[in-house]
Amino acid sequence: MAISKYQGRRYFQEPWSSEWIIDSGATDHMTCDPHKFISFSPKCSKTFIINANGVSSPIEGVGTVCLSPSLSIPDVLFVPTLNCNLLSVSKLTKSHSCVVSFYPIHCLLQTIHSKEKIASGRESEGLYYLENSHNKPIKEHWLVLRMNTYKIKTKRKYGYGIDDWDIPILVI
Repeated sequence: MAISKYQGRRYFQEPWSSEWIIDSGATDHMTCDPHKFISFSPKCSKTFIINANGVSSPIEGVGTVCLSPSLSIPDVLFVPTLNCNLLSVSKLTKSHSCVVSFYPIHCLLQTIHSKEKIASGRESEGLYYLENSHNKPIKEHWLVLRMNTYKIKTKRKYGYGIDDWDIPILVI
């Protein structure tokens, strides 16, 4: 069992958000996007996570995600029902021998001994999002194209009312 603190919050409107939340309440790193993995195994010792609302979601595998050329994250759980990407502060500090310092508008990840900067994050609406070296949110840089689904409202040809259609749109 793993715990996810932020499942279901209003901040995550895209089904496969490309931003990573630095989460001091998560017990494990987690993503809902199977395309993020550079290595993956469908076998995992854990079988489900429980979010802050008490709802359980199945874990369908585990693997490694590369967030930048210098930041690879092992043991990331694949949880298809999540709608965000979570970096566990506890797991991150252990796997990378680092400290995470939180400030009012940003956070900093540094190695314990040399204090070398590993990464940084920015605060937005109470959450800290991982940034790249140019102070922009880290997006999935391995993927050039992605699919978004947009709700299109159409009028019915015969009768009254409006129908919703999920239309996949290729974003370049």
